[in-house]
Amino acid sequence: MNGEKETKMWRKITENLEACEVSLDEAKTIAQNFDYMIAHMISDLRYGEMEQDAIDWDELTELRAFSEKEELHVFDAEDGKKAIHVRETSAKENPCPGDFHGLKPGEEKEVSGKSAEIIKYYLTRSGKKLAVKEYLRPDEDGQAVVAYTRPFSIQ
Repeated sequence: MNGEKETKMWRKITENLEACEVSLDEAKTIAQNFDYMIAHMISDLRYGEMEQDAIDWDELTELRAFSEKEELHVFDAEDGKKAIHVRETSAKENPCPGDFHGLKPGEEKEVSGKSAEIIKYYLTRSGKKLAVKEYLRPDEDGQAVVAYTRPFSIQ
């Protein structure tokens, strides 16, 4: 997916995260390139490994298709369905000073710099763990705020 033509208008969310809006037709095409999905449909809920055939696009109310570095978020909006493609940028280009890997629940780490990430795990009904990243950035007072939250793995 990073090999796609760079004609889209990417908007920076944090130092190492950017997003752009894509058409619904493009979303249907690129959704199959992701490893995992959470698909909310009127009559069903599907989550786990990506199953393109399991998505009923007519009944879809929200989709999060995701992999370690990218996400496709499709959701209902006032003027129809919208699709947002979110991706991490290279750590070399935008180093992230917050290294939260290895921290135990409840532990804290002081963060200096422009952005950081926190990884959380949620247990699903099937017994698997949904891994979620929270991307932090400082607000106008220098306090850390969550700029974006996205799933990145199911283990």
